[in-house]
Amino acid sequence: MLFTDFSSNYEIIVNPELPGTGKWSIPEIHIPADFKVKVTGDHLILKVKAGQQWQVWHVGSEANSEIWTTPDPDRILIAGREGALYVSVKDPSDVTRIKLSSVRVTAAREQGILLLNDYFSVTALDSSGIRWQTPGLVDDDMTIKTVDGNRIICSGFSFRNPNVYGDVKIVLDLSTGSVLHEDELPERKSYLHSIRNRLTTIAGKTKNKSDSAVDKNTF
Repeated sequence: MLFTDFSSNYEIIVNPELPGTGKWSIPEIHIPADFKVKVTGDHLILKVKAGQQWQVWHVGSEANSEIWTTPDPDRILIAGREGALYVSVKDPSDVTRIKLSSVRVTAAREQGILLLNDYFSVTALDSSGIRWQTPGLVDDDMTIKTVDGNRIICSGFSFRNPNVYGDVKIVLDLSTGSVLHEDELPERKSYLHSIRNRLTTIAGKTKNKSDSAVDKNTF
């Protein structure tokens, strides 16, 4: 699937049809260079035109990867289950591998940023390349909810912070990736508040029963 949130200096066709001759009449490139195409292998094929030259790219990634234009008009992002490839169309041997699992991509077009996240962390790309990468911020289910100005609103599940446990809200600085705020989600706060009230009520009733039993046995 192709996403064109950013303008580009190239044309791209995802999984083009093979010519009737059964062979490509234009240059074929393996990306990354050490990727070896298997006859029966399921890989991604891109037809890319940079300048006046069309090329066929055989990409070492699953065929259902997402293809994104990027803040750099001469680079393509290929995001899949096993990570992401950030490739120059001017020099396809210039490939940056971004090690994430089950990559999800969010375009912050107004800010000129492409955000990548997996289950634990977030990476930001700008026109110069990788701007920043966070360490693991949560233990599962990292999700970018929205980008609000210079803030990235995320959610996830965390049990690493004794003060913020379970479903959490994390706010990141778009420029630096630093954590501006971390807190339990409002709905979880409400749930925990109701549980605490219930436990307090039960504790109160238990204490009253205990006091009553002591009164009956007092001479």
